Amino acid sequence: MQYDDEFLIRSISLHGPALKKVIAMEEMGELIQQLSKNLREEGKHEDLIEEMADVLLMLRTVQLAEDISDEEIQLIIDGKTRRQQLRDLATKKGE
Repeated sequence: MQYDDEFLIRSISLHGPALKKVIAMEEMGELIQQLSKNLREEGKHEDLIEEMADVLLMLRTVQLAEDISDEEIQLIIDGKTRRQQLRDLATKKGE
């Protein structure tokens, strides 16, 4: 995915990181609501995509505000993926 980091950094400078974090929380809440609607088959697929995009954009904004590198995030993702793979393998063996 591509983000306009320069714009996001300017926006953080203009509005402050605290406000951006509040907006991120609000967007995550909207995604939760949309996921719930989709589980009940009341939501539109396009609405889910829009809420996911909002959350991804705000996560990137928080990442920049907190000076967290892509590599730091990838390292954690890799570790969590390995743990889940081991859990899945253990579950499969237990069947």
